[in-house]
Amino acid sequence: MAPSARCCHNVLRVLYLTANSGQVWATAFIVEGVNFIVKLRHDEDPIIQSLPVIFYAAYEWERLVEFTRPARERQPDAELSNTPKMLIEKTIRTLAYIRLHPVKKKVKKEATDAI
Repeated sequence: MAPSARCCHNVLRVLYLTANSGQVWATAFIVEGVNFIVKLRHDEDPIIQSLPVIFYAAYEWERLVEFTRPARERQPDAELSNTPKMLIEKTIRTLAYIRLHPVKKKVKKEATDAI
């Protein structure tokens, strides 16, 4: 498994465990997740700012909307889901969009001195 894939897998596993370990931890997690996305939306790199986000929490819809508002106030708007079915549907749609519109990032190489 590639390092980036391993990292994503580990993050997803932690997110899953955190969200399922109880209401208090899940609430703390969603707040930290929102803070993290707000931080990403303020990044100086436009690629980082525009990364798609899907929040998943098994909350009532109104609570999920309320908790995630700070992250959704920034563009692009984060997707919300509060059921596994909705999460799968939004993930598939997001992945399909990304495949059609891949991220294009120019790699800047630093010049080396000629010997």
